[in-house]
Amino acid sequence: MKQFKEITGKKIFLSGGVSYLSQELVNQHFRFAKNCFDANFNEIIIPTELCKDMADEAEIMFKCLREILTCDIVAMLPNWCYSDGSKIEFSWAKKFDKEIIYL
Repeated sequence: MKQFKEITGKKIFLSGGVSYLSQELVNQHFRFAKNCFDANFNEIIIPTELCKDMADEAEIMFKCLREILTCDIVAMLPNWCYSDGSKIEFSWAKKFDKEIIYL
């Protein structure tokens, strides 16, 4: 994945596939994505951590979309295009003029 260590002082939402992968693989993907940024100088939002105690898919999606509104950047993981949720997050980010970067 690309490195974006020069980005500082931003709130970054990570968007990637979740429901079709094992929990172990999901955690690995988001951990690698988080490491693309300097976590000491940015707030990194990982959906699986944000919604860890939630089970209802609609509630999870609404929470993620609300969170995107508070972010500066939405970072799309390489597998985002295979995820219905990530496609919605991408459209939402575009609609609200969020900076979108591709990892």
